Amino acid sequence: PQWHRLHHSDQQEHRDTNFAQFFPVIDVVFGTYRAPGKGEFPTTGTAKLRSDAPIRTVLAKPFRDMWSYLFDREQEKTTA
Repeated sequence: PQWHRLHHSDQQEHRDTNFAQFFPVIDVVFGTYRAPGKGEFPTTGTAKLRSDAPIRTVLAKPFRDMWSYLFDREQEKTTA
């Protein structure tokens, strides 16, 4: 659906939105829902991941990103 396409958008204003694929009420509950505008079909993709990247890189990326996010947050807490 169009609202989940925003999740895959390459535009900054769509980042961290519309994670649910089938039940957008989950995004509403967690405050990550963003309603698409009429006729809003942004381009999708990510600049950090090449289209010719090996499949293992593509599959591992979400886990690496989450690990970095968690580790960086913990490091900020200990240095602050």
